[in-house]
Amino acid sequence: MHPVEHVIFRYLCRKRAIPNRNFLMKTACLFLFLSLCLSANVAKAQHYVTRKTASKKQLKLYEQAKEYAGQKEFVKALEVLDKLTEAKPVFADAWMLKGDVYYDGLNLAKAEETYEYILRIAPGYRVITWYKLALCEWRQRKEEEAIAHMEMYLKTGKGGEEQRKRVAKELEQLRFSLEARKHPVPFLPEKMGPQINTERAEYSPVLTADGEQLLFVRVNEQSGEDFYLSRKVKDEWQEADPIAELNTRLNEGAPTFSADGKQIIFTLCNDRNGFGSCDLYFSRRTLTGGWTNPQNLGPPINTAAWESLPSLSADGKKLFFSSSREGGQGGKDLWMSRRLRNGKWSKPKNLGEVINTAGDEMAPFIHADGKTLYFMSSGHPGMGGFDLFMSRQQEDGSWSEPVNLGYPINDMSSEGALYVAPNGYRAFYASDREGPLEGLSAFVVEKSTKPTDIYAFDLPEAVRAEPCTYAKIRVYDRSTGKPLRAIVRIRDLKNEGRYIWRQQAAEDGGMLCLLPLGSDYALEITQSGYLFYSDHFALAEIHRAEEPFLLSVGLIPVPKDESLAQAMQEPVILRNVFFDSGSAELRPESRYELDRLAHLLKENYQLKIEIRGHTDEVGTVEDNLVLSRRRAETVRRYLIDKGIAEQRLTARGFGESRPIASNENPEGRQQNRRTEFVVTGVVY
Repeated sequence: MHPVEHVIFRYLCRKRAIPNRNFLMKTACLFLFLSLCLSANVAKAQHYVTRKTASKKQLKLYEQAKEYAGQKEFVKALEVLDKLTEAKPVFADAWMLKGDVYYDGLNLAKAEETYEYILRIAPGYRVITWYKLALCEWRQRKEEEAIAHMEMYLKTGKGGEEQRKRVAKELEQLRFSLEARKHPVPFLPEKMGPQINTERAEYSPVLTADGEQLLFVRVNEQSGEDFYLSRKVKDEWQEADPIAELNTRLNEGAPTFSADGKQIIFTLCNDRNGFGSCDLYFSRRTLTGGWTNPQNLGPPINTAAWESLPSLSADGKKLFFSSSREGGQGGKDLWMSRRLRNGKWSKPKNLGEVINTAGDEMAPFIHADGKTLYFMSSGHPGMGGFDLFMSRQQEDGSWSEPVNLGYPINDMSSEGALYVAPNGYRAFYASDREGPLEGLSAFVVEKSTKPTDIYAFDLPEAVRAEPCTYAKIRVYDRSTGKPLRAIVRIRDLKNEGRYIWRQQAAEDGGMLCLLPLGSDYALEITQSGYLFYSDHFALAEIHRAEEPFLLSVGLIPVPKDESLAQAMQEPVILRNVFFDSGSAELRPESRYELDRLAHLLKENYQLKIEIRGHTDEVGTVEDNLVLSRRRAETVRRYLIDKGIAEQRLTARGFGESRPIASNENPEGRQQNRRTEFVVTGVVY
């Protein structure tokens, strides 16, 4: 038995390789024909022609067709090849070129027929034909047939080492694809409206954390890739406007927004002032709503290599991006840099071999939860081309094994960059879901596509990020109304009180910060020369990501003399001072707020304050009055222990006599159970 005949025979005997009756009949017929040819001595039975044995006239026509194909003049190439193969039906190389032309022109059905014909007339000539046939079938979603033919190619033992490695990798993808198609995930993409999508291509969507601004790229005939911005008004997206300050004759693309939408980092290629082919640039929004001139991020972010596709973390402290620089796993890898205290970026660190492969990893997106990473990869097992994956950062800083988002989110096309909203499940990306017109009976001269549009959809539960909400804060001077560039800090009280956010408010006093659900947070707002402000976000309890916190905070200036102090009797509530029910003993997490108060008193050594305790109406009037006094005194003793002079501190309890909310509901009673202080004078 001939070796190729033996391979086919063994293949047909394997039950799992026979997916359906039609495929069985098709392969059996091919097997029968090959058996007849091979067993009767193929060389004598066919006498197929190759470039080495073709006549000068045949070879001249072949070279002419090859030249047309190289210039992508596929119709002309086919006209020559039709004449050539009609005159010489066994010219194997002419048929191979014809199959390649059909494949490159996306007429996959005709390419498949052509490669099958070659295997009939010259089965032992070029085993790469099995592989090319498999690619045709794969792109037409005939995974079972493609798997069988790739296996045939590998079993011949021919082909270069690198080629065989690539085919083995693709075979792994094919098997994954076949299994994924058997178990589709929920996927209902919704095309965004005409305010966003047009007859031109739109892609690379990113949103601000509040979901009120959408930035994306649109392709224009004159200027190429440009940035457009749409705003949401009363839940309706408005007509997108170009960002004139950032759009140039060069291609701007792959943007990332800061959480508040006041900074943008993006990719610009072929800039004469750049460091490599593509670099990362940044721009800031001005007070008038415009944008500053883009500036190159410079080393160590940008190198002579390719840098692109950035993603800025919600707190603005980490920058993820893709780069072809040295030191990676191969191809394009994902890297991460940290923002230093001086505002510069640290030397980027490769995300490692769990994330990066010998293929390409691109378009990272780090979710607002700070640990869920989405990205595109051609190296991890997928549906073919680039697939979308998800990985989570572990407690030790390592990354979990990437998870494919599943079919049909990933399909045979290369999916675009993903953005996932703070709620953890609403995703946005660009796609050409109606795709190329493959397998037509008539030859397709050019790739026929619908324009790339932006879609929104809900992620399957298994690949969702942790939900987050946001706090939108405006800080101003209580006495003048002028905005203040105060420092906003947020502590995670369920995680040893560590800071998860520290940032200065913008020039307009504005700030937007993200808060993952599932914990309790202490907010601190401080500004030199002002009394501090505190708040508490109890997100360990039931809270929806769609319920943000909107705060307008007026800071009280520190009084400089006795008359101002006596005139200012407005209390400052210490919202992060906690006592157990019925107890005057401070809970451990209270120390962060009281330490902040001690720091304020040390900075403003002239201040005298009164600590006041309050309760709700639960219990007797007498018991509540005693409890409030004891709690105020506990806070006073804490401050004395921190070095504050006793004569600067008094304590007083008011019991339930001064409510600031209704006692008819739990929320109101919680507000009434409070500790606060007022400035009572200054020390000379």
